[in-house]
Amino acid sequence: MQPALGARSISLLWYRQDLRLTDHAGLHEACACKPAALLPFYVLDDRQFKPRTFPQHASAEEGLHFVSGLPKLGPWRCRFLLQSVHMLQEQLRKRGSDLLVMRGPPEARIPDLVARLISDLAQGDAVPGWASAGQPGTDLPPSWHVTLHYHQEALPEPADVEDRVHAGIQAAVKQLALPGLTWEMRAHWGHTLYHPDDLPYTAMADTVQSGGGRHVESLSSTHQQAGTAHEVSRTSSMAPSAKSGLGTRREGGVDVVAARLAAFPATMTRFRKALRSQGETPVRPPKPPLQALPPYPSLSSIQNSGSDLPSVCAAFDEAGCGPALDHLSSFLGLDYRSLPGMAAKPGSADMDRHDPRSSFQLSAGEEAALGRLRSYLWGDGAGQQGCGGAAGDQREANTPTALSNYAVSRAQASGSDASTHLSAFLGLGCISPRTVWDEVLKVREHLLKEGADTAAADCMLMHLEIRDFYIFTALKEANTGLFAAGGFAAREFTNKAPKWKKDPKLFHRWATGTTGIPFVDACMRELRGSGWMSNRGRQNVASLLAKELNLDWRMGASLFECLLVDHDAAVNYCNWNYFAGTGSDPRDRRFKTISQGITYDSMACLISAWVPETSHLPLPLRHAPFARQELVSEVTQHLIAQGITACPYTQQQLEGDVQEPQQHSPTKKGERSQSDCSAQLQGQLPLLDYPAPVVDPAAQLGSLKGRAIARRKAS
Repeated sequence: MQPALGARSISLLWYRQDLRLTDHAGLHEACACKPAALLPFYVLDDRQFKPRTFPQHASAEEGLHFVSGLPKLGPWRCRFLLQSVHMLQEQLRKRGSDLLVMRGPPEARIPDLVARLISDLAQGDAVPGWASAGQPGTDLPPSWHVTLHYHQEALPEPADVEDRVHAGIQAAVKQLALPGLTWEMRAHWGHTLYHPDDLPYTAMADTVQSGGGRHVESLSSTHQQAGTAHEVSRTSSMAPSAKSGLGTRREGGVDVVAARLAAFPATMTRFRKALRSQGETPVRPPKPPLQALPPYPSLSSIQNSGSDLPSVCAAFDEAGCGPALDHLSSFLGLDYRSLPGMAAKPGSADMDRHDPRSSFQLSAGEEAALGRLRSYLWGDGAGQQGCGGAAGDQREANTPTALSNYAVSRAQASGSDASTHLSAFLGLGCISPRTVWDEVLKVREHLLKEGADTAAADCMLMHLEIRDFYIFTALKEANTGLFAAGGFAAREFTNKAPKWKKDPKLFHRWATGTTGIPFVDACMRELRGSGWMSNRGRQNVASLLAKELNLDWRMGASLFECLLVDHDAAVNYCNWNYFAGTGSDPRDRRFKTISQGITYDSMACLISAWVPETSHLPLPLRHAPFARQELVSEVTQHLIAQGITACPYTQQQLEGDVQEPQQHSPTKKGERSQSDCSAQLQGQLPLLDYPAPVVDPAAQLGSLKGRAIARRKAS
């Protein structure tokens, strides 16, 4: 509903997974109409701390009770979220505004906020300098227009919340029955690199058709939610709009997005091909940050409805979800309440404390995100320069940046620059993918001018597109196969949904990092103790759970959702579908976890840090502690193939035959006991206090030929 001519406007900005000022469509449009006041707010929804409930179609009863008590929002992401909200609040205050923080369901708190705002408008004291100029019998000025701006999210749960917020505001306004008031909810889109209105729907449908899928006519729709004091109108248009976002995902009970993306390609390769089938699909330029903002409304009643940001422990307890946090601690054998920073409030130094075993110390907020982007792309000297080529020009000549080794380093298991470490910022919207894309393009142009190789920059751009692929796939599959045990692969590929085992003890060993496969265990323990796991680690632990242990992939996805500091629901669940063989991967790939550890954690740095039981062993045995002689020899050859020739491991030691620990039969005449072998290999140290492997280690070691091929591809 457009405001009446001469109407005085108030803008509300609902922050969600978009905790930034740069490239924020909602903020720009909220300020574009020059409102009398701007009220930014954030609602900490207590339901985030509750366990995930799977949709009914997903057959949630099939063994998922193993993870039924784990919170969706775990302690690591909760801490990062609270810190990021705090940093956003500080940024807004520097610009003369503020961020109202509320607790509770958005569909209850936001309509109440709007009602309080309208009541204060009626009193004429909502905006400094604006006195009441009401009509006879009222205290309301002749015409007011209230607009609630927000960014949409990519899955049905937040979409349901949006609809309930709309219904709640409608009811609240109707109950107040104040004439001269109009209001609207305006949706914006900013979670993906490509705006949904810009996707090449015809090309994607043609790609699907040529790839064996069915052709579905693509749809493009926008939607605006609007209302008056007495009625609500919902409008839609089939024509794309550069101003509006994707709009509500349901209109008259029809899932608009699912219909719109019905022709979305099933594989990433087809998606990227479609993006370039009719020339380059445009990426909209990022919007610059606004340095001056409209005044923050002086509303005592609204200020009284706000609350301070809690500590992590208090957030769980105040939400009534303290038992969920305690259950997580009990399940994983780690008391999260006692960890540094968990009882501290956002903004305090204690909340920034990290586990010293972590190779990267992640700070929160938009400024940290932009700083990380600058330093990764341009070098450490760019930290305070602001995004742009000028910072890069000032770095010393021929000084390599972290980006220059991205194609190889991104797969490494540890290291401060083994990843861009931007995923957590992207997940909470502390930085937009368009901002990252734009800055990488500047680096690419700089490299071209210098005659340098652009492969690393191109690789990083490609991975931003991969992220889009997963998000749009989640939009397409959210109500069908995204959360189903068999995923959504069967409709496109010949993969058959596997029959998952129900083995809580086996899942517990995987979750706690006690599988007996050091690389997998190190990755899982790092996740448990820091909220982080490398990209390569995620692929390997997922492959082991689903392909080797044959356990329901959704249990792993739920644990990841709980523990990952960079969890993004669409990316996480699509990735798990992919590596479990139930998603968009047409190949039934299996990861050789010992070989992968040798390749991506060659010196066992990650293993030594997180699996200290093996740290005293010779290098080959850190990768395969209970391997027999022939397998240890093969591990050694794999290490040599990786270029590691200085292994502290002698031929005499290699002759020791390390037996599997589960073999406790009496020693036969002429055989050496396991303790004898252990003493020979470990220099008379006690028997290794490390569990037996859950799978045959020999099956987790690929061929040297395969390793050589993988190494050539990596380089």
